[in-house]
Amino acid sequence: MDSVNPKYILRNYLCQSAIDAAEMGDFEEVRRLLKVMERPYDEQTGMEKCARLPFQHG
Repeated sequence: MDSVNPKYILRNYLCQSAIDAAEMGDFEEVRRLLKVMERPYDEQTGMEKCARLPFQHG
């Protein structure tokens, strides 16, 4: 099942966070999301935040 379902999904809360930062002139979050979404099926060290559902904290 993992081979057909992406680990990373571009979720609204991730986009909004990146948009908010970009509106303040910080585009690092946008770049990070773009990099993650280039390979949504691959494990990517340090990107666990992008794999969580919005209600999961940690």
